Amino acid sequence: MSELGTVALEVKHDGSCQATAFSPDGKRFASGGSDTLLRVRPTGIGTRRDMTVGGAVTGIAFSPEPGVP
Repeated sequence: MSELGTVALEVKHDGSCQATAFSPDGKRFASGGSDTLLRVRPTGIGTRRDMTVGGAVTGIAFSPEPGVP
C-alpha cells in the first residue's frame, strides 16, 4: 500500500525491469527491461503505450521541453 500523497503503479515485464522514469510534469511513467519492451503509462487516466525496441532497455529519459514526448 502506498503512503498518503504517493502513487503506486504496477507495470509488469517478462524478465527484469532495468529502467524507470517519470515525465517532468508527473503525468507519465515509463519502464523498460530485458523483455525489449518500453512501457509508457499515465499516472492517472489515459492511454497506455507499449513499444518493442531492438534490445534490452537500460535507460529512459523524458524531454524537459513541454509538448515533446
